[in-house]
Amino acid sequence: MGKGDSQSDSQQLLPVVLKNRAQQNPQGAWAQFPVSDQTYASGLQTATNWQVNHAVNRVAWLLDDWFGASSDFETLAYIGPFDLRYYIIVIAAIKVGYKTFLPSPRNSKVAQLHLIQQLKCTKLVTADPQPAAVNMVLEELPMATAHIPSLRELLNNHDEHDEREYPYEKSYDEANDEPIFILHTSGSTGIPKPLIYTHRFITRTVNVTALAAPVGFRSGNDNIRTGHWFTFLAPFHISGMGFGLMVAAFNDCVPVFPLPGQPLTTAQFVDAVKHVDMDWAFVLPFILEDLSKDPMALELVSRKLSHLYFAGGSVPQAAGNIVTSKIPVYQTTGSSEMSLLSQIHSFEGSSSRLRDDWAYIHLHPTLNAEYRHHYGDLYEMVIVKSPESEEFQPIFLHFPDREEYETRDLLSPHPTVPGMWRYRGRKDDIIVFLNGEKTNPISFEQEVSRHPEVRSALVAGSQRFEACLLVELHQGESLSKKDLEKVVNSIWPAVQTANSECPAHARVSKANILVVNPSKPMARAAKGTVQRAATLALYEEEINKLYAEKDFDNSLLTGGRFAAVDKTNLGAVSRAVRELVYELISFHWEWTLFTTIYNNPSVNLLSKAAMSQPIDQPRRTEAITSLLQHYEKQIDNLTATAESDRLGYNKNQPNPNEGAVVALTGSTGAVGSYILQKLLQSDGVTHVYCLNRAADSKTLQHARNIQRRIKMELSCNRVTFLQVDLAQPNFAIHDTDLYLKMQRTVTHFIHNAWPVNFNQTLQSFRPSLDGVLGLISFAARASCLVSTLYLSSISAVSNYHLIAGTEDDNNLIPEEIIDNPISPAAMGYGESKYLAERILDYASEKLQLKNFGIARVGQIAGTSSPEQGPAHGWNRHEWLPSLVISSRYLNAIPESLGSKKNEDVTGVLDRIDWVPIDHLASLLVEILFSSGMDAEDSPGARVFHPINPNWISWQSLVPTVVAALKETSLTEEIKVVKYEEWLALLQFTATATKDLGESSSHILRENPAVKLLEFYQSIALNADAKPKPLELTQTLEKCPSLQKLGAIRSEWLCGWIKDWILVMD
Repeated sequence: MGKGDSQSDSQQLLPVVLKNRAQQNPQGAWAQFPVSDQTYASGLQTATNWQVNHAVNRVAWLLDDWFGASSDFETLAYIGPFDLRYYIIVIAAIKVGYKTFLPSPRNSKVAQLHLIQQLKCTKLVTADPQPAAVNMVLEELPMATAHIPSLRELLNNHDEHDEREYPYEKSYDEANDEPIFILHTSGSTGIPKPLIYTHRFITRTVNVTALAAPVGFRSGNDNIRTGHWFTFLAPFHISGMGFGLMVAAFNDCVPVFPLPGQPLTTAQFVDAVKHVDMDWAFVLPFILEDLSKDPMALELVSRKLSHLYFAGGSVPQAAGNIVTSKIPVYQTTGSSEMSLLSQIHSFEGSSSRLRDDWAYIHLHPTLNAEYRHHYGDLYEMVIVKSPESEEFQPIFLHFPDREEYETRDLLSPHPTVPGMWRYRGRKDDIIVFLNGEKTNPISFEQEVSRHPEVRSALVAGSQRFEACLLVELHQGESLSKKDLEKVVNSIWPAVQTANSECPAHARVSKANILVVNPSKPMARAAKGTVQRAATLALYEEEINKLYAEKDFDNSLLTGGRFAAVDKTNLGAVSRAVRELVYELISFHWEWTLFTTIYNNPSVNLLSKAAMSQPIDQPRRTEAITSLLQHYEKQIDNLTATAESDRLGYNKNQPNPNEGAVVALTGSTGAVGSYILQKLLQSDGVTHVYCLNRAADSKTLQHARNIQRRIKMELSCNRVTFLQVDLAQPNFAIHDTDLYLKMQRTVTHFIHNAWPVNFNQTLQSFRPSLDGVLGLISFAARASCLVSTLYLSSISAVSNYHLIAGTEDDNNLIPEEIIDNPISPAAMGYGESKYLAERILDYASEKLQLKNFGIARVGQIAGTSSPEQGPAHGWNRHEWLPSLVISSRYLNAIPESLGSKKNEDVTGVLDRIDWVPIDHLASLLVEILFSSGMDAEDSPGARVFHPINPNWISWQSLVPTVVAALKETSLTEEIKVVKYEEWLALLQFTATATKDLGESSSHILRENPAVKLLEFYQSIALNADAKPKPLELTQTLEKCPSLQKLGAIRSEWLCGWIKDWILVMD
């Protein structure tokens, strides 16, 4: 990894850099700005190095005259127009001993006063005419105030023979940690926080931009460091200070300033491009979006400029594609805390890749960034401190005590190119609904914002059951109610498009659209982006009113009979029916008709009517089949190269090791921890490689073991912990020798890691499916035949009963690969597990990897050991623990797990074939080493069902549950009720909880089933469903311990319940 030239060039103080430039190249350009304050047609004026140095000296003397020199780095505030004086006063203040505070003029009054008072700032410099932001401050705070001369006066009014140099004799070693200026965070989540910058921070920023690219790549910073460039970057923001002052001072790039005192618009930018000569431009996202809609403007820009850089937010994909078809576009990334982050570009197919992948970033490896899974396909960028990278990590000058910095930026990986990531939003952007489901609203907001009438869109809904949409229009006039309806109708198609591309739980109905008042615009940060938290706080009253008006009448929810309500509110009032129809249509329920609602006048009847409609199986199976074909093609390509890459592989070659060497993914998870324990307890296992995404998974493993009370010795001679990404070459293990050693020595592989999220689409699991491909590649190139066990799920086959010919009650789900894509549950998780099975099976046959096994895991219960906890290893947020805990809150327990058509029929989940987690780990290890995993003549992967053969009914466990709850409840009565009655009670409390808003957290802790309400409703509506049991013949033959397991015991269940309540209390 190249680190560029000597860092000594960057170890200079800003006043010294300017002075040297003025002496060595006095007529060289430092910056340019329009000759006229009104138009670009008059051309540009150059501010030379000599002029700027003179201006700095003059301002330094003025500051000394106004306030005197400072000996303790007193804070001096500056608020002025967007021009070169920002940089002049920063350097001048350094010479006089001050640090300059540069607040955004767009700050609210509260934020402005808070920052100034927090910094103990009593001196303020401004310009004529005095900006409104200054007047706002001076109305409240007495401050010593001075007015800086105009830019032209500072640059032009001088006598070269009477130039007074303001003395500044400090060395870099003496002054590198002295504070020099202050910026603040955007305040998108509250009051902005000040950030103090030093000379050393500038040094590290310059080091980052000068990083040489690794072999095979070129630096993404080369174009930034040269040429005359137009800047839209505010000098009171890190991007403006970083590129406009830090980078420009140490390089040959010349910033071109816009017209002062005018709004930064696309029209102004295009006018500047038309009239003045410059090489490239640094723009904001809205400029790119506007250019995509204006072919003539885009043609002009692409003809006169070589490339564009953008920062400050994300750009809609469609808009970016249009612009990049005409001119190269580069994205920069960074923050007020981190400064700029260096990027690299691959030489391979560089021009087409830059055009196609403009929305992705590829950080320089020296920055030491890690990407940690957040949820779905989103990963948080984390900068990890490293001695080798210290001089390229300015972030740790702000946070010297931290070992890593969590950026809160969420990104998703490129589908095919390792190391490339796409910005998807902030952790603060993620909306968590009251039922626990999550959504990232950024792409939704971008889609709606593409509508020509819409300036900005913002999705809300945290701690609600559904989302709403705030829309800000371009036009600034207040609208009548009739005009507002027209606007909503106009933008509704854009909302429908956004709805079609997001999870069902995150869709926005037409009734949940709120057009904001133009007299109360959305709050914006200095860089122009909408501040989510501030805007939601601004519109809190209107949002609450919108939800309140949309709620059903609370009188329908009394007596715990909500699910059975049969009122004319749903059946007879035409207006209510009409609104419900529109709402259902917005969710693409095309079966919905007015007559459907009239014929089903209760919530239960209407729900059953909805649930009885067939899923769009052809479309679903087409998507699964298409993705399967993609991976099969990848395996076909792998077949061509794997043979030559194999490390002396022979299918008849015995294990070269004295014992088993096992690779285990996801060892820090619940199941993974117990599997690791069982492996280390086996004398036949000589070494285990724990493959995890976390950077320091050994420390995490130790912490999780303590939490779960799992005893194991993590000695380095038997266990190696590695941070990996199975989808990357060599699993992203930087030590190539170590990876090759694994390929030579690993004899067994357990793939346990998989994101558990039932709300995500199939596409969200692409990184995990890519990881399966990486696993196959590893096995195909290994020295010996690797016995590989993949932990699948019964959700991969839970719709087996829908396959034609399986209707017979005696048909069991076979211990084999199911080739019908209808088989998995209609959710991304089940579909991804099904696809992984098919991919492994195809690879096993195609690559002759006959030791591939698949274990379809069912319901995992807590441990069978009373010594282990908390909650005996059973997550209290899962469906069964949540049901039991809520039953304590409701003082009622359901007699069945799901509705029953009659007394002779059980509920959907009444068959208790659970397996305690510690027993499951033992069974999986037994399967891994069993003869069932040995190569056979039959092609393809073998399938196992580690399901408890000694099942019992839920009804037989209910008395145990009631007794355990009575011991921990404030009341002695826990009623056993029909499932429908229990669900009605839960629905009633859910509605009451929703009305509490954000104050409901303590109730949700005692009544967690509310967050899984839709799941409990689904098993109520599936009374006719007949889930097929799983065949166990082959599993019992190869795994004798399974038969000895025995049914779930009452003492286990009592222990689990007591632990759930104990953790809660």
